[in-house]
Amino acid sequence: MNSYYTYYTASIWFTVFAMVIMLVAVGINPAMDESHRRVTRLLMVAQCLRDVYGMSGRIYRLGGDEFCVILTRNVDRIDQLNAAFACRLQNNRAQLPWLPDVSTGYAVFDTSKEELGSAVERADAEMYRVKNEKKAAARS
Repeated sequence: MNSYYTYYTASIWFTVFAMVIMLVAVGINPAMDESHRRVTRLLMVAQCLRDVYGMSGRIYRLGGDEFCVILTRNVDRIDQLNAAFACRLQNNRAQLPWLPDVSTGYAVFDTSKEELGSAVERADAEMYRVKNEKKAAARS
């Protein structure tokens, strides 16, 4: 699903206050991973997303290794939801060590005052800041 379609359908769906969460699965390299292994990894990440965020919003795969979650419920519980997602990944990684790490970034926005695109840009920037921080920590 491309990002234009995601943002178009999402903009029709959400209420006044919403949150965009951008996620990228780190360590999935299409050139290095066999196709079936890469798909399995992405499916496991998607299942964790559904388990944690599914009742609070909609989940989109933007392509490659990126996902977008748009929350319209439980926005005030974002820290708890993100912690639950990280915990779910960690618990699954104990049994599936090849499960990728996921970097997240989010932005809360008021749909009456801000376009979805600018919230996505803020969430995306935060996601990549977190991803780069993790890379730097791994190198040192």
